[in-house]
Amino acid sequence: MGKASRANQAQDVRQGRLSEVSRRTEILKTAARVFASSGFRVSLQEIANECGILAGSLYHHFDSKEKLLQELVLLYQTELEDVAHNSLRRLKRDNEKSHFERIVELAEAIVACAKGHRAALLQTFMDLPVHANENSAKPINPAHAAIVHAMLELLQDARANDYLRKNVDLPKLAEQICRSMLNFSVGTFHLTPGAHQVPRIKCRMLLEGLFVKTPSNAQLERSSAFRAAEAMIAQLASIETDTRVTVLQEAARKEFGRLGFEGATIRDVAAASGMSTGAIYRMVGSKDELLRWVMEPFAKAVTISWDALMSSDSTPVEKLDAILWTGVNLLDRFSDEFVIQLAWLRENPPPVWSEARAFSARLNYIKKLLAEAEQRGELRSLGAPVKIQAYCLMELVWVPPSIVRAAGLRGALAQARETLLRGAIAHS
Repeated sequence: MGKASRANQAQDVRQGRLSEVSRRTEILKTAARVFASSGFRVSLQEIANECGILAGSLYHHFDSKEKLLQELVLLYQTELEDVAHNSLRRLKRDNEKSHFERIVELAEAIVACAKGHRAALLQTFMDLPVHANENSAKPINPAHAAIVHAMLELLQDARANDYLRKNVDLPKLAEQICRSMLNFSVGTFHLTPGAHQVPRIKCRMLLEGLFVKTPSNAQLERSSAFRAAEAMIAQLASIETDTRVTVLQEAARKEFGRLGFEGATIRDVAAASGMSTGAIYRMVGSKDELLRWVMEPFAKAVTISWDALMSSDSTPVEKLDAILWTGVNLLDRFSDEFVIQLAWLRENPPPVWSEARAFSARLNYIKKLLAEAEQRGELRSLGAPVKIQAYCLMELVWVPPSIVRAAGLRGALAQARETLLRGAIAHS
């Protein structure tokens, strides 16, 4: 074979390899879009149809849906780690940006990465295994650790220059900001007009605080709203549904929390509850209905609590403080449900029940609270429409579960007060 022939053959091989890489990349992009829009129940055949190829061609690149998901997660985590490393590199260079702008810059980069890899974000959001089974354990997410570390470096640099108060726990604040940015891309609000403002407004809420002046902790805990919260917290243990299904609910919430909604089967729940699979199907009809039963006590507890707090004669800051205290207790009481609720977004079609109406009601409560605080001259100007502010606050009142676990109930409340209510920056 002559040199020209060997060169042509080598060129054909290189082009073939590039073509293979291109096809693989296109499959990944299409799968990410399908998973993000249609949930994780879609089959490889459906993905192949969207790609315009035969299922056999797709299996040539990925022999299972789990392998495809693993690849998407790897790409997402690699890019998220790159976001963290780029932020640290910029910090080490001479940068004339303000501390606030540096923090917002990283927050917006986290959001952009999460939005671009929404399917992988949903797959890893609560550190669930990529493919849940009885032997899998929840892995440490190195990408999440990387962005929290990068955010912490920015916050520590800001404190060293007297931008942040010394009594604010910076590792917890870094977790608050990063988790909040990931939360934003889980739902669909990022698709609405004006949603691009959310990262900046959330950072302003946590760094500047919502209120011009916040009462002392002792004063807050003497409010009628806080007393109502304490009364509701005392009742949480008694909020249950029909006693016939209590055992089944408990088994289902543990299995869904342990294995993920997709990974857990009715057989798993049956084994945990001591019931037969046939008996469970006769009681609930489907796994989706079982999920509804599991989540109903949690949804009921949130609705009852918010109704009681918002009807009190307290000021807006007192009501919000009571919501924070109730929230950390709900997180503690219903920790599994906070993991399970991601199933609403991962499944297609998602189970829909009264929670959608309850969410709208709570969002209206937040809008009224902000409007009242503004009318009383107590609210800081955040420069965003009330809809954007309400959405941001609606999510921020839920302290990240990792902080509740690490700091305890009182510690989590203290962190929320020193950030969301008072603001982490050193106000002049």
